[in-house]
Amino acid sequence: MNRTAAAVLAARQGLRAHRHRAALTGAGIALAAAMLSAAVVVSYGLGTGFNRAVQAAGLPDLIVRFSAQPPSRVVARIRALPDVARWSLRLEVTNVSLAFDDHSSTSGVAEVLDHPGPKQGYALVAGRELGARGSQVLVERGLAAAWGIHLGQRIEIAGLGSERVVGFAEGPDDVAYPLAAPRVYLARSALDARFGVRAVDPRVDLAEIWLRNPAYVNEVLTQARAVSYGLKAIRFATRGGVRILLDQAAGIVIDLLVALSLIALVTAGVLLAASARAEVQRRLGVIGVRRAIGEGREQVALAQALEGLLVSLPAASLGIAAGVLATYAPTSHLLMLLNEPPPAWSLWLPVGGAWLAAALLPALGAAWPAWRAAGGSLVRLLRGGDIAGTAGLPGLSMPWRARRRPLMPASLSGLGARLATARRARLVATALTLGLSIGFVLLLLALASELKTLQTDPDALGKRYQLTASLPPSAAPEVRGIPGVQAAAPRYQVEAADSFELGETIDVIAFPGNHVRFEAPPLVSGRRLHGPDQAEVGEGLADALGLTSARSSQSRCRTAASSACA
Repeated sequence: MNRTAAAVLAARQGLRAHRHRAALTGAGIALAAAMLSAAVVVSYGLGTGFNRAVQAAGLPDLIVRFSAQPPSRVVARIRALPDVARWSLRLEVTNVSLAFDDHSSTSGVAEVLDHPGPKQGYALVAGRELGARGSQVLVERGLAAAWGIHLGQRIEIAGLGSERVVGFAEGPDDVAYPLAAPRVYLARSALDARFGVRAVDPRVDLAEIWLRNPAYVNEVLTQARAVSYGLKAIRFATRGGVRILLDQAAGIVIDLLVALSLIALVTAGVLLAASARAEVQRRLGVIGVRRAIGEGREQVALAQALEGLLVSLPAASLGIAAGVLATYAPTSHLLMLLNEPPPAWSLWLPVGGAWLAAALLPALGAAWPAWRAAGGSLVRLLRGGDIAGTAGLPGLSMPWRARRRPLMPASLSGLGARLATARRARLVATALTLGLSIGFVLLLLALASELKTLQTDPDALGKRYQLTASLPPSAAPEVRGIPGVQAAAPRYQVEAADSFELGETIDVIAFPGNHVRFEAPPLVSGRRLHGPDQAEVGEGLADALGLTSARSSQSRCRTAASSACA
C-alpha cells in the first residue's frame, strides 16, 4: 500500500471513530462558508454594479441639464466642444401624473427621447425598444416591480392617455422608484405621429454627451462652461460624479457587511484552529503509534489534511450554496433600486474562490498541528501529553506532597492560566477576535446613538439657530426687533459651478460677519475661516476631491435652503 492510500484509509478511520466531532466541525465550517459567500455576493454585486450598468446602458461621459431650448441652439454648442464622439437630446418633463390599477403618482418623470435605442443612457432589460409609431412607453424596472406592471399592459399618463408598456428600462444616472420619482421613457417621433408636433414641446432640456477619450472630461467641462452662454439653469454631471453619489449609498452597506463578515470569519477561524489543535492533542498517542511503526511525518500530516478535507468539502459546499441562495435575491432587489443589473454568471468566479478558501483552509488548519506534533519525540507522543510537569525521580514516592492539597479555586486558576498561556499564538488570536467583536458591537451602538442625536439635536450638526424664514436679507433688522429673538442674520445660499473632479453642483453658504454664531459645524481638521479668500469645506466633499487642511479647513457641513436665520 502506497503512502497516499494509507493516508486515505487513516482519514476514513478517523472520521468513523469521531463522527460527532466531525459533525460539529462541519457545522462550523458551513456557517463560516455561508457568511463568507454572503459577504462575497453583496460586496461583489454592489461593488461592481455600476460598471455593469455603464456597459449595459452606455452611460454618457457628460450629462448637461438646462432650461428648455430649441434643439438647434443646443446642437450648435455641442459641436463647438472638443473630443465629442456623439450626443443625444431629450426633454425631461417632471411632475407628471402616472396611474396603473390602484397605484398612482403625481411626481412622475417622462423622458421624451429624440432617438431611442441601445446605448442611449438607459439599458433595456426586458421587452423591445420604442418604435416610431403607436402608443408605447418604456417603464423603469423599479417602477414595474413596485406596481406589478407586466409587458403589454397599459399605464395612464396625464395628457397622453393610456400607453402600452413595451419594455422595462434601467437608467444608471439615478436611482429607481421608490427611492426616486417614477420614470417612463417615450419616443418623440411616436408622439408627433399620434398628436402632431404641437402636442409635445419641441424643445429639449437635457443633453447626453459621449467623448472619444473620457480622460479629457475636465477639459471638455472647461470648454462647455465657455460655450454655454445663452443657456439658463445649466447643471453638469459627469460619469464620475454619478459613481460617487451611488457609492456613497452602497458603500456604507458594503463596509458594514464586510466588517461583520471579517469578524465572523476570524472568529470561525480561531474556533476551527482551536478545534483542530484539540483534536490533534487527543490523538497524540495514536500519532505516536503510527510514527513508531514507520509512518513519516508527511504521511501523518497528509492523513489529517485528508480527514479535514473530507469534512470541509461537503460542509463548505453546503454553506456556500446557502449563503448565495440567501443573499442573491435581496442583493438583486437592491441593485434594481439602484438601476444596476445583477452580477449573474460573473458571480461564479468570486464565489468559486470563496468555496476553495472555505474547503482548503480548514484542511490546512488541521494538517499544521499534526505536522508539528509528528515532529516531536516518540516517547513524548506515546505518553499522550505536551505539557509536562516537573516529576520526581522514578520510583520515589512523596506522600507528604499528596497531603498538601491546594485550595480548589487556586488550582483551577493556575491550570487555566497555564492552558491559556501555553500557546501564545492561540492566545493572541483569541484576544484579537474578542477585541474585534467587542469593537464592532461598540461601533454599531455608537453609530445608532449618533444617528439618534442627529435626528433630535440640530446643534450636533452645528446649527445654533432655532428658526428659519424665507425673507429678503433687508428684513433681518425687523426680525431682530421681534420680542424673544436674541439674534438674526441673513443666510445666503447659492448653487455654485460644479467642481471638475466631482462633476456635480455644490452649495455655497455665507453669513455676514462671524458665521460661528449661527452655524458652527464641528471641525475635523484645520481652523475656522478668517478672511474672504478662505472657506470651510464639508468633510464628504473634501474626501471626494482629495482636499487637505493645508488647502482648506474641513468641517461636517449640513445645509438647509433659507435666507434668514434667527
